[in-house]
Amino acid sequence: MDIRALLRRLCAIAVKENLECPTVTKVYIYKSSTRIRGGWVKILEGVYIEPVTESLAVKDATPDMLIFRLTAGYMALAYYKTYGRLDAKRAESLARRYYFKLLVGG
Repeated sequence: MDIRALLRRLCAIAVKENLECPTVTKVYIYKSSTRIRGGWVKILEGVYIEPVTESLAVKDATPDMLIFRLTAGYMALAYYKTYGRLDAKRAESLARRYYFKLLVGG
């Protein structure tokens, strides 16, 4: 999976949704045994963001689930960057709306 290409596509979606694109500084894919600590905020099961550094941490999974998790995290960061607050439900809603298009490359 080309994460940089996915992040570019997610930025285009964010712009379409009138959100600012975060400058994602780091993407961590962690194993299930890893504990996430510090300034990380849980968005969904297996999805954490660090709003200050605009970083993502997602639990390792199948490629399709990674796409969903990265999308939800990215949208949470975009919402935070635009409005200065988190909205996990909105991030999940956007991830669900665009998931299939991202999965099939449309």
